[in-house]
Amino acid sequence: MLSEFREFVDFIQEITSDYPSKLVEFFRDIFIYVPDDKIPPKFEYMCPAATKPTALTVSLQKYFANQTEDFCELTYNEGWDQLEEHLGPDLLRFCLTECIFAKKTNAGAFMVSNLSNLCKKIPVNPPEKLSKRFYHTAKCQEESTDDLLVSRDDKINEWEKLQKNLIHLFCPDDIDISTDANLFKTSSSRKFPDGHVLVKKNSMTTMSSQVINTRVGNKKIVQYEDCMEPLELLLKKLKKAHSKYNYEKALNRLISSNTVASSGEKTIEHHNSGNQLPLPVLKKYFNNIFNHVIPRELFGSNKNRNTVIKIICHLLETPQYQSINLRSYILKMRVSEIRWLDGVKNSDVQWTILGKLLKWFFKNYVLEIFRTQLYIMVTNSKKKIYFKQIDWQKLTAEFLKKMSRDKVIARVNGITTKVSCNGRWILFPKKNGVRPIMSRVGGSEVGENTKLALCFLQQLHITKYGESGKQIFIEKWRNLVDKFRNERNKTVYLVCCDIQNAYGAIDQNKLLEIVESLAHSAGPQLSLKWYKISKNINAVKSNCFRSKKCFKYPELELPVHSKSIFACGSDKVVKVRTKVLLCEIKKNVLMQNILISNQRYLLQKGIAQGAILSTALCDLYYAHMVETNLSEFKDKGLLCRYVDDFLFATEDKALAERFLQYVHKGCPDYNCSFNAAKTRTNLPGHEHTMNDITYLGYNIHPKTLEVTSDFSKSPRYTTVLSKPRYQILQTFHKRLSNLASLKIDGMVLDLKINSEDTIIHNVNCMFKRQAERCLWLLSALFDDISSQLSEIFKIIRSTNLQIFRRIHRYFLTHGYNFESLVPRLLVIPWKSYRQVFGKKPSIHVHFRSLFLKSIKMNEHDRAN
Repeated sequence: MLSEFREFVDFIQEITSDYPSKLVEFFRDIFIYVPDDKIPPKFEYMCPAATKPTALTVSLQKYFANQTEDFCELTYNEGWDQLEEHLGPDLLRFCLTECIFAKKTNAGAFMVSNLSNLCKKIPVNPPEKLSKRFYHTAKCQEESTDDLLVSRDDKINEWEKLQKNLIHLFCPDDIDISTDANLFKTSSSRKFPDGHVLVKKNSMTTMSSQVINTRVGNKKIVQYEDCMEPLELLLKKLKKAHSKYNYEKALNRLISSNTVASSGEKTIEHHNSGNQLPLPVLKKYFNNIFNHVIPRELFGSNKNRNTVIKIICHLLETPQYQSINLRSYILKMRVSEIRWLDGVKNSDVQWTILGKLLKWFFKNYVLEIFRTQLYIMVTNSKKKIYFKQIDWQKLTAEFLKKMSRDKVIARVNGITTKVSCNGRWILFPKKNGVRPIMSRVGGSEVGENTKLALCFLQQLHITKYGESGKQIFIEKWRNLVDKFRNERNKTVYLVCCDIQNAYGAIDQNKLLEIVESLAHSAGPQLSLKWYKISKNINAVKSNCFRSKKCFKYPELELPVHSKSIFACGSDKVVKVRTKVLLCEIKKNVLMQNILISNQRYLLQKGIAQGAILSTALCDLYYAHMVETNLSEFKDKGLLCRYVDDFLFATEDKALAERFLQYVHKGCPDYNCSFNAAKTRTNLPGHEHTMNDITYLGYNIHPKTLEVTSDFSKSPRYTTVLSKPRYQILQTFHKRLSNLASLKIDGMVLDLKINSEDTIIHNVNCMFKRQAERCLWLLSALFDDISSQLSEIFKIIRSTNLQIFRRIHRYFLTHGYNFESLVPRLLVIPWKSYRQVFGKKPSIHVHFRSLFLKSIKMNEHDRAN
């Protein structure tokens, strides 16, 4: 038997070759797991016996009486008496003692009586191994890595040894710099404040003494007095040049000159506002500041000045939560070329003073320019984007004025109010203005009633409309391809679109009507219980599950994904009135209090994107719209919806034309309109006609119905915490092993959807994206790659094998031949890494010979 749940009637048919048709009705939704190492006993087919209860049916009642109340209600019915007559007592006793029964939900999940019992009865089989050629290559590469390191150690020059000897002078925690403190903060003035050290006229302490008092390590310096006077003179020169330089005008001139218009660098996709400052502009801006304000003698040679400019450029590129440690940059500078340090005889003291100056310079000068001239925000991928302070303030003022004029928001006068604030609006740029996203106010917690309301909405949605996740879309698309692939003369017409301002367009009163109508069908009172949930049968094997408080099944479907396995965690029940939940939902819809720049507003139209209930409410609203107004398209074609993104596929050209007309017209009953600029179709003769359709991060080719991964967007940053001080290798391994962004799923790997050539192309794209992530992590985490090259390469190799294991596992579970692809897969990883790393020579130089040797070994192994 397969190690998964099977329909019980199929199991009966398999072991008896026949079964009464009435049993189908009784056991239609009952599934069974039969352990692989168990063999059903031999039996004789029994003729219908007397209808009197036998010893077995009595024990059957006791069996289900010992199970949880929920499971007993689901599985105990009169069909068991007929089953005993049909199977005989021996086989039925075997089923009860050795098998696990389950009830399949409408969402495709399975409810079992006890997860622990299921875990004990599932044999733990060793995982299927990859082809030996993968492991053989890995072993050879490990030996090559060690040989390479021995040869590199002989080439380390004296200057590199000197740098290693100076590391102890600086404490990593003391020389970190970051612009995170300036995120989402506006400045009313473009000038440094009056109390700033570079502005204040009469100061009790000299600027040079402030530099010396800057903390960079635990070691106290002495005999530095001879450098104080020349340093003070240079800092006064800096102060004078700073007072004459107009930073705002310099930035305006640089923007208007369009000197970087032909550089070809793209701004962030989906956040590209006309006022956004491209990085080349900002890099040139700071370079001009260096040329006009910073005394050349302060950092000495051009090499030292270029190092400082490089720090600023890296600071511009660092994402949120990522800081820059100055130590590695300090040790790259040449202290002997800084003349005002000649009076200090001790080299350790010279290096320490240079570190103090660099930290003081960034803390008191560079970061102050960021604060006064630039408005900084982050995208969903944590990447920082920049605007001029004055431009961003004008943009947000115009947005708030329009929202007030359209009566979307209303100002709440007074500081105190009976209703607590739901959250703070953070404004993000988009092509035609800004997009408000709600963020919880710091320190506020989600109330218990709000959590229950969220669970209630999720269960209402999945009970009424079923699951609508990405996995459901993959299954539907596989069925569509299966249907049309063999009919070569038929064309499948696709229309892809998304709702414009999906959250803001929601009619609050209509939304509440929808929720109330669905809630009344659930009854006036609900039962709240704890459930244990495992995401699949493999999680059950590992005894991995999570506990979740949900309303009782089957009154409401549990909000779990298909193929999940769950059981009741406790028989304890808490009664919750539906009226209480509706009041909480109504409060979150009609009384949305938000903060914008510390001013309280009431959101009168739509719902706030980012609020705790917003996604669930949005799902219910548009699912109801689909069910009411788009049922024709849903019945006659494939209509997929994921939040506000729609995809319609059909062989009927006229039906596709009608759907496109509906998209252009919108749905006034739900205040819904579709974004014309994002509408895509393969229907001929339309302004939105395209060869490929992109949906949920996949490129769909209408002619072949094959699918490729869409990695056109900027990669999501994987460093979501500050750079670790210790266990950097473990952090690198953990982050590189997170493969969620590679889209290793059935949409790109299924042989029913794609040809072998397309699958090879998709795997190649996966490894290129993985190499990009690896390259970025190496830049962000490691100061000295050469000293840890062997360990880094082993981690890269192990994650490559991890990707191959996932692909291998998918092929095995779906019955596809993986071995036929092995020769073509062998060379993909290292060619992808070599191609991506070649864009950054400073890192590629460490790995070049390793990649080349790996490619040669794989090609040799492929030939054999």
